[in-house]
Amino acid sequence: ASEYRSLEEALAAYGVDPSGCPTWVPEDYALYNVSVQDNDAGQKFVALYVSERGEMYIRATQFEDDSSINLEKEVGGYTYTLNHIEFDIVENNGSANITWLIDSNLYTITGSLESEEILNMLDSIPFAQEET
Repeated sequence: ASEYRSLEEALAAYGVDPSGCPTWVPEDYALYNVSVQDNDAGQKFVALYVSERGEMYIRATQFEDDSSINLEKEVGGYTYTLNHIEFDIVENNGSANITWLIDSNLYTITGSLESEEILNMLDSIPFAQEET
């Protein structure tokens, strides 16, 4: 049993703007658990989804300061840009790893996803829809 009903709810409970999270996930994935972990650098918020395909994680890590953030581009991936946000995407054998940074928040999606599903998830992020 999770304390939170969504990743957005957990972020809001800690005063973190949830608009950097996708609002759409593939229909066959069901939310299983949302957890929050505190550490010296900040908080990590993790939503675990399950389906017959396996597990999918959406993580949001809030860092206390920008100096703690280390975002390395993975070899073999590509970048999808939407409203000045760069999403680093690596797909391999039906599995995907997507990372992006908004202010001092690092977001990651990891799981079994099709290319179209990845873009649908990224396109559903409210922050990515705002004009900057």
